[in-house]
Amino acid sequence: MCNKLTSLIVLCVFFLTSCNTTVSKEEKAKDLIENLIKKDIDDPSTYEAVEYGTLDSVSLIEIDPFFLSLREKARDQGRSSYKEQIDQAYLSLDISKALGLNLDTTKSGHKIFHKFRAQNKLGLLSLNTYVFYLDSDLTQVLYTEELE
Repeated sequence: MCNKLTSLIVLCVFFLTSCNTTVSKEEKAKDLIENLIKKDIDDPSTYEAVEYGTLDSVSLIEIDPFFLSLREKARDQGRSSYKEQIDQAYLSLDISKALGLNLDTTKSGHKIFHKFRAQNKLGLLSLNTYVFYLDSDLTQVLYTEELE
């Protein structure tokens, strides 16, 4: 009788602790982003998370390296809108489908908005705002976009 009771208690403790170790997708994304930021900023000890948006799903268009490079080029050229480039990218995708090219249009990932404070090279505290594009497994940051 005592042996059964001990086994039952051990099982209950096991189930309770295993439930508490489950990490949500949002927490996984936040940890990934925080680790990346702390590696990249000048003084990691000054990092302070201010705000996170919700974790949203994104399509192939938003996370494909070709389309991300279009965004990068548009940003470097000082354009605030990527509409023309993205429209061309969608057209290219449609043409590729029409030609029978086998594109993986089911590929998806995630994006999340994040605002944080950290000291810059001059030692001044600055407020930074980014959108982070993540892979579908939430193991890699594919692209970051600084918002102004």
